[in-house]
Amino acid sequence: MAWAYTKGDGVVADLAAATMWFEKAAKGGHVEAQAYTAQAYNTGEGVAVDHAAATAWFEKAAEQGHLASQYNLGCSYSQAIGVEQNHVVAAKWFKRAADRGHTGAMVNLGKACHNGHGVAQDHARAMTLSHAVVAVDGNDKTALFNLGQYHFEGNGAEDNYATALSFWQRAADLGHVESQRIIGCAHKNGRGDFEVNLELARKYLKASAAQGNAASIEILKEMNACEECGAADATRVCSGCRKVHYCDARCQQLHWTDPLHPHKAHCIGRRR
Repeated sequence: MAWAYTKGDGVVADLAAATMWFEKAAKGGHVEAQAYTAQAYNTGEGVAVDHAAATAWFEKAAEQGHLASQYNLGCSYSQAIGVEQNHVVAAKWFKRAADRGHTGAMVNLGKACHNGHGVAQDHARAMTLSHAVVAVDGNDKTALFNLGQYHFEGNGAEDNYATALSFWQRAADLGHVESQRIIGCAHKNGRGDFEVNLELARKYLKASAAQGNAASIEILKEMNACEECGAADATRVCSGCRKVHYCDARCQQLHWTDPLHPHKAHCIGRRR
């Protein structure tokens, strides 16, 4: 009945009715129904949002071995959703799901090991778990970002900025917002093996900013500011290098002839 109301199979689709039948089955011990009831309370599908109720149903399903619920329960305790934050309990559930191959749980358990949240700090184990996730799913952007972080910090791996950037690049191309900021800055400043390329810098920073990354938004404002007076959103671009922005011809002329920073002599004729 719950599925029928969810899909509109033989009846008019009705999420409230679906959730009612899922909860009836859940109270009878049906593990999948417990998981669906938990999700309904978690997201407000057919019922008012109630994170405490969601966590309670996740726990019932998790205790019966429901894999996704074990992961979700770990998230509830890790992020204090519907329960008080408890990293030890979170790590316990992440481990139970990770041992059964749940990649999200492996990522979160790896981060717990990295930070020492609920488990003994173990950088090597964090690295191993992240590599295991990428081996299974090369498009897991969080695992790729974490590997970049571990290589950058030298925690559980060789401290290698170039290797870190290679992982961040992969994560950025998959849409990971912080990786996009990092790669944008690498292109902007010529970090690691990256040469200065403001076109690519703007591409990645804009992608990060579009997802709400405050740091990327501020960096773009600085990049688009007038080189002479600092005014924001300067729309005139140097025709030589296509990199430097100006408010108008006057600002451009002042900057080009500045005895300390004669921009015209530096860039004229250079195009990327």
